[in-house]
Amino acid sequence: MVVSAVIPVDGKLLFIKRGETPKRGYYSFPEGHLKRGESPIAGLVRECEEEIGCPVEPLKGKVLILEGPSNAALPDDYLERSWPPLNGKFGLHKYRVVDYASIDVSVHTKLDKKYIYIPCRLLESPRGTDAALEIVYLKPEEALELKLNGKLKLMPTTSLVLALIKLGEFSF
Repeated sequence: MVVSAVIPVDGKLLFIKRGETPKRGYYSFPEGHLKRGESPIAGLVRECEEEIGCPVEPLKGKVLILEGPSNAALPDDYLERSWPPLNGKFGLHKYRVVDYASIDVSVHTKLDKKYIYIPCRLLESPRGTDAALEIVYLKPEEALELKLNGKLKLMPTTSLVLALIKLGEFSF
């Protein structure tokens, strides 16, 4: 299970350039795997401390959950191949938006990976780390345009999240 911090700042979102595998050099939200017995919120706070060197606070609104194949197994053009989303599915991924209070941490099958995207705010200024080689702020449509023009490599599931934001399926 992966938790991911969707951090809005002045109409833009915070992205990191990944310093670790899989897909080193790709851009994504700060994210990482939960440790055994760790809650999604505790994992989110820990991952942000590790990746952007600062604490965050979840916004207690909506949360996006994607379930499907791992980013490591997806092609760079997964968004384009999966277009358009339909009836809670985006390619091989199921998605749903739930209230923050009802985050479900169970995994449906051993083959699926669960990604939980939690909107949050920064409590301090972020900084680059070994896990985050660069920190950039982009509007969702700007990041998608750069990706589609081959100027920015986005993690495949990050692309799906941005498309769902642009379509109004996920907001915070």
